[in-house]
Amino acid sequence: MGLFDEDFFANCEDGDLSFRAQLAGYRCLYAPESIIYHMGSATFGKRSPTSVRLGTRNSLCLLVKNLPTPLVPGLLPFVLAGQLSRLIVTASTSTLRAHLEGLAGALRLLPLMLKKRREIQKRRRVPVGYVRRLLQESSRAAGTSVRRRLIRNLLSGLGS
Repeated sequence: MGLFDEDFFANCEDGDLSFRAQLAGYRCLYAPESIIYHMGSATFGKRSPTSVRLGTRNSLCLLVKNLPTPLVPGLLPFVLAGQLSRLIVTASTSTLRAHLEGLAGALRLLPLMLKKRREIQKRRRVPVGYVRRLLQESSRAAGTSVRRRLIRNLLSGLGS
């Protein structure tokens, strides 16, 4: 299944490795009692132009490389809606240019990612239904996390 993909450099490299591991039949376990200290965004800053550019580019490359073809039609509307919402958010900040550069970077890397995709999908050892369930669980967990952060931010704003 390989090591970290150097084309990702920063942002999404861990998700790419995990996705490929799952496709190859390895299990990635969630240990809720674990405590991990991660200096997230320490290199570029949370919403810096570099972080936005790489996050946009790499998140799209991750999907191109790893998403099994039968899942693409069902997930494409969500990917497009997510990109549209990111476009709207970045248009209201100083990171619109970085987002557009990330989209252009993903497009430039498309032939390379499609080549890598063929190899990854040839070695896939899990059924598409298994991947669909993983993505559904991940989506629910992400939604819960976003709601929790929004509530925490709202409550902290009311307290000041």
